[in-house]
Amino acid sequence: MPNTTAQLTFDDPNIETALFRHGLIAHLIHHPPSSGQLEAELRQLAAQTYVIPHSKRTRVSIASLRRYYRTYRAHGFEALLPKSRRDAGVPQAFDPAVLQRAIALREQQPERTTPMVVEILTHLTHGLARDDVN
Repeated sequence: MPNTTAQLTFDDPNIETALFRHGLIAHLIHHPPSSGQLEAELRQLAAQTYVIPHSKRTRVSIASLRRYYRTYRAHGFEALLPKSRRDAGVPQAFDPAVLQRAIALREQQPERTTPMVVEILTHLTHGLARDDVN
């Protein structure tokens, strides 16, 4: 195995996940499908259920399988290691005050689209007066 910046061990959950991902696509790697058959094989893999390490899910999407296959071919086994989220540590929920304001804006004018409500909220949080955004 080439030198890496992190020590990789087989009891590492990330390695377990990468090995699972490799197992999903191994047949495609070692026996490349004929032209036009890749999508059909990916659909067959996606239709199956799996015991996915460190997950409650039991299915893998075609998009994920396609990504595993392409990243493995381009960058090797380490490309199958899980990536950290870019928003790690950032709350995923809306601030309740912002959510209430969004609901109020929609109730005031039900024809407002979600992008319109987002734009209004963006302007309001940047200090513009309400009259400036109506």
